[in-house]
Amino acid sequence: MPHGTPPLQRLVLTGGASSNTVIQQVVADLFGTSAYIAGRQTGTQEAAAFGGALLARYACWGNSRGERRALEVMVEEIYRDGHYTRENGRIKLGAEPDVEAARVYEDLVRVYGTCERQAIAIYYQA
Repeated sequence: MPHGTPPLQRLVLTGGASSNTVIQQVVADLFGTSAYIAGRQTGTQEAAAFGGALLARYACWGNSRGERRALEVMVEEIYRDGHYTRENGRIKLGAEPDVEAARVYEDLVRVYGTCERQAIAIYYQA
């Protein structure tokens, strides 16, 4: 994440790969946050489209209030208003981060960032 970006509180995974429990765990570990999945009960075979619609709803929701708030706040409102329930499986927890694995990934991401910056610098010098 870019420097100064607030930490993620959750990721919502969509699409075919989101049903893979190994991918769910790697994403949770890599980003150090909970990984949720859009359940098949969303009424569509296109879970990625559901994820896009969820993000669009989040953008409209934030704009209608004139403020930036966490996705979790919107989701809590949806649950509170009865549009969804935690029991119906539309968005459910896939994986929680493993603290030790998250530390390993954090170190690797730092190394990757250093390599990426060096490669970009070399590219622009050429």
